[in-house]
Amino acid sequence: MYQIGEHIMYKNIGICVVEEIGKPGFSADKDKEYYTLRPLDATGNARIYVPVDSDIFMRNIITKKEACIYLKELESMEAAPFYVSKPAQLKAHYDGLMARHDIAGHLKLFKELYQKEKKTKESGKKFGEMEFNYKKQVEHLLVDEFSYALNETPELSKERLYRAMA
Repeated sequence: MYQIGEHIMYKNIGICVVEEIGKPGFSADKDKEYYTLRPLDATGNARIYVPVDSDIFMRNIITKKEACIYLKELESMEAAPFYVSKPAQLKAHYDGLMARHDIAGHLKLFKELYQKEKKTKESGKKFGEMEFNYKKQVEHLLVDEFSYALNETPELSKERLYRAMA
């Protein structure tokens, strides 16, 4: 069980802070407890309510030591761009890596898309919209978590990720 004030990774939203744990007034089940999560990058009063006993994906944020290990692994990680003729297969592949909700899967997807974008641009073609959107989403999640774990700005974490892939 998470504690009030704790920072966690929630699905593919990113880092959230646990603001409250309790029974919200909107629930029909008055005995069910919920986490009230506030995404760190949310504007306004955005909140997410998750049943405490839910199997919805939440996990602890990686540590500074783990972040350094993952960055080192990214340098040598094998990840070739994924090519198929059917967009549905491509989407299923990307969704599969995103659905793992772990750093290793996100790094693999990020590196695949980075390499695919590079090859596409080198051949004078336009990077696909679907790939662009997945790359943007996974980059956000990685930068969010690495900047928190390493206690640095998102810009610096983004630079670290790209340097590790070069």
